[in-house]
Amino acid sequence: MSAALAWALAMVFPPTIAALGAVAAAALLTGALHIDGLADTADSYGARDATRALEIMRDHSVGTYGVVAVALDLAVKTAATAALIARPGGLLLLVAAGALSRSTLVGLGALIPYARAEAGLGTVLAGAPRSAVIVAAALATVIAVLSAHLSAIVAAALVGLSALAWAWHCTRRLGGITGDTLGAASEGSEILVLLVGVALS
Repeated sequence: MSAALAWALAMVFPPTIAALGAVAAAALLTGALHIDGLADTADSYGARDATRALEIMRDHSVGTYGVVAVALDLAVKTAATAALIARPGGLLLLVAAGALSRSTLVGLGALIPYARAEAGLGTVLAGAPRSAVIVAAALATVIAVLSAHLSAIVAAALVGLSALAWAWHCTRRLGGITGDTLGAASEGSEILVLLVGVALS
């Protein structure tokens, strides 16, 4: 959807405005759920221990860390999308970014323990069979590669490595993942794919 909207807007507006429109539309269509997770996760880094970090992520207010994280997230996505608009076939990287970032959610949500005692959004995928995770990852990679070829192969490898690093970090810091850290993982993976696309396309 983002790729199609960016392409349509670019027919009328400069790349930066077209990119901003596409990023804003994507945030609205997802209810800014992943962005909210990123903000809460960033705010939790002001805590000294896991218990306090989990409490901060439950708080609906957004602190300084969260505001900065969201601002940087939207700025980088807008700048990367604008750069890809100017390159032949560049917008197909948005398709790859969407597929790979969502597969990150499936993998982490299904395989990594939940950090809280009570259920939450992060438990939706808990207990999913490993075969489902493999299928989701494979399907996302196929979609990405068909969309962006070499750039997608590099991006898929980097997304996989970053997901492993994030899983280790969250488990060590919080005892597992939460819905917020999954949202942060999705946003991070999407940005990583876009940046790889800008660098290689």
